Amino acid sequence: MSSLTEIFEGLDSEGVLIDLIGARNINDTGDELIHSCQLNFGLHKNGDQNPSASLNKNTLLFNCFTCGGGSIIWLVENVLGISREQAVAELKNYSKGLVDVPVEKFIERLNKLFKDEKTSHIDIPVYNERILDLYGTVSSYLLDRGVSELTQKEMRTGEILDKYEKTYDDEVVKVERVMIPHFINGKLVGWVARRKNDKLNVAKYKNTKGFPRQHWLYNFDKARFFREVYVVESPMSVLVLKSRGIDNVVATFGAKVTKTQLDLLRSFKQVTVFPDGDAPGREAKKNLVTGLRDFTTVKVIDTPDGEDPASLTEIPQTLSSFEYLISSSF
Repeated sequence: MSSLTEIFEGLDSEGVLIDLIGARNINDTGDELIHSCQLNFGLHKNGDQNPSASLNKNTLLFNCFTCGGGSIIWLVENVLGISREQAVAELKNYSKGLVDVPVEKFIERLNKLFKDEKTSHIDIPVYNERILDLYGTVSSYLLDRGVSELTQKEMRTGEILDKYEKTYDDEVVKVERVMIPHFINGKLVGWVARRKNDKLNVAKYKNTKGFPRQHWLYNFDKARFFREVYVVESPMSVLVLKSRGIDNVVATFGAKVTKTQLDLLRSFKQVTVFPDGDAPGREAKKNLVTGLRDFTTVKVIDTPDGEDPASLTEIPQTLSSFEYLISSSF
């Protein structure tokens, strides 16, 4: 089986910690490099006074006992605030014998590794759930959008306040966002942050680095025990539908549907596709129906143009009257 160590071929792990991310108080215990956490979010955003993080030299996996962890690529991404490709380019310079290998070829090798279902988990970060305590509060914005207080507490949503971001016009503005955590098999793997003020010229959604949207479905941990499921695009739609008593609902994190997500949906006896009422939503509906109809019963709810499941105000407790069975000629 391939591993990060084999791909990086003798990565100078200690050099990465000291020179690249500026780690302090490093203690080499053999397999582990214990050091002060340099992550600038969550419980260590103001610094780590006592060394509480470790990097395994054999697996190149990072873990902070307070913040969580992921691969060394994820670590460099988050500490330096750069993209995954930029992090890979930086790490390549610390791989013995690979300094002269073009970055494109190096990234290609890594992409092949992460596409392997047996090893893709190494690039999925895991966060300490204590981080959610920093943001956990009942959001008036979510209440106004139709998300009940009970649902907010169940899904552990919260608010990220007074963060300064650059607009698309390069202005710096204060942005408030609601935070929607994402779990895979009970482990916190990141969160989606949606802006509260839609008039601000900033990204509508921001995700944590290395957010593994392609590996899972939002709310699948809870919905997997039902025989039937509704599938929508956004976590916001899930929150609204759950607040209306529909617990068997999952989201694909957008209109793009991956093979892994289709495999998860095929485990249900019946899937009802509930897309957004726009061109990407209609394309997602087509892809979902095509990918599922040979494996399970598929129904569809046609959302009016310009609407989505979260924006509809006339959704009854049961949606059965709006569903129709997909014919084989779809």
